[in-house]
Amino acid sequence: MAVGGALELKGPSGAAGPAAWAPAVREAWSRIQAEPGARPLLLGGFAFEPRGDSGRGADWREFGNGRLTLPELLFEEDAEERRLTAAAQVAPDRDLKELERRLCARIRNWFADAPAGPGLGGALRSSPPPGELAERYALKAREMIGAIRAGGARKVVLADCETVGLDGGESVGSLLAALRAAHPRCLSFACGFGEATLVGSTPERVVRLEGERVRAEALAGTAARDDDPDRDALEAIRLRSSEKDLAEHAFVVEAVAATLSEACSEVEIPSQPGLRRTGNAQHLNTEISGRVRSGLHLLELLERLHPSPAVAGTPRPEALELIRKHESFDRGWYAGTVGWLEPSGGGEFHAALRCALLRGRAAQLFAGAGLVADSKPELEAAETRLKLQVMRDALERACAG
Repeated sequence: MAVGGALELKGPSGAAGPAAWAPAVREAWSRIQAEPGARPLLLGGFAFEPRGDSGRGADWREFGNGRLTLPELLFEEDAEERRLTAAAQVAPDRDLKELERRLCARIRNWFADAPAGPGLGGALRSSPPPGELAERYALKAREMIGAIRAGGARKVVLADCETVGLDGGESVGSLLAALRAAHPRCLSFACGFGEATLVGSTPERVVRLEGERVRAEALAGTAARDDDPDRDALEAIRLRSSEKDLAEHAFVVEAVAATLSEACSEVEIPSQPGLRRTGNAQHLNTEISGRVRSGLHLLELLERLHPSPAVAGTPRPEALELIRKHESFDRGWYAGTVGWLEPSGGGEFHAALRCALLRGRAAQLFAGAGLVADSKPELEAAETRLKLQVMRDALERACAG
């Protein structure tokens, strides 16, 4: 949990991806002096696909193609410890005692008030209605599957957007609490800039770099969970034996493995996928690891890996072109990445999935499904509704207080 910005990195202009931020990150760490025991982090994220300065949709104007910030206050908690890191820019003639008093007051106010963004509360009003949204998605999926069969791509992830009206009331903090309670094995996140906040709970880690060791995940192929343990186990068996889901998953494994093979040595790839279970869904999951070659920045590795076939499709250029043609909205940071960078050069980024963009009294909910040549439009529409339900359920719990 973080608040404020002691240092906001100035990103590159134009349609630049994460790799173009690497020089600014290196320069920032050269200026940041950490006291013993402090653990400063650069927090932020990047859009699904970078666009030119005038190409970003109005809904995402505060987010841009990317944001990286050294927070003024950073609070971390795990099973072993709690840690609070404070950061500030200090001029040579700065009164350090005054700075210490200001930071202490800031900390007291933060924990006393804990503002967490726009209000929620009240009933949810969907636009379009869920039934109409499913019909619209199935129609677009049918068109996309036709393009895939015509040779346009091998796989494309088609997303949809649902707008939900909010009455105002409870804070984003209650929404995050609802997400964490329902999906404890996912990364729940909130990124607020200006009047907008992106909130979500993602099951997919794109990349983790720790020392020379890099870990990346292939997450694709989805089935619903069931409250009955026996039926839930049968769903898992069906998923593991589904030719369609296994083929969809294999596209992601191949792409991630190829990228790491170019960037790493000693690449390790499990022979069979495992299962990643979340609150209402289960996914085929393969973790691929390797030893990264010297000199490769985490953001350079991130740009090579993302967007992967799990969120875009394959081949990447053809899939992105079909997404631009068939999706009627700017994904912005949806299916982009959120995460952090460490002074050591390590860090971690996750795909921004199962998320909603909150602005004023409206929330835009995003989700999608991977389409291949033998996909069934109605089944893909149902999968997308299942994923949208993650945020709908959390919003309803937050609104109920």
